[in-house]
Amino acid sequence: MTQTPFSRDRMNTTDPVLIGRAAFHVVDAMQRHPAEAQVLGMALAFMATCARFSIQPGDAFEVVTRLYSEQGKPPEVLALEDYIATEVN
Repeated sequence: MTQTPFSRDRMNTTDPVLIGRAAFHVVDAMQRHPAEAQVLGMALAFMATCARFSIQPGDAFEVVTRLYSEQGKPPEVLALEDYIATEVN
């Protein structure tokens, strides 16, 4: 399978719908584990993914922080927050 090289420009312009869907899939898969394992498992997966694509974790956090703090959170962020609040134990 041919992989498109990672692009910081694309990272900064990725559709919030795609970001929300990806986050939902991760959270959905992790919820079968104890809370501590969920948090640490997501952190480990995040760090390994950043290493795989040779990006600094802070660069990804910067994009997500902008998304999370924009005037009026996108519906995908609100839906993810609601899902985590009501479905994840």
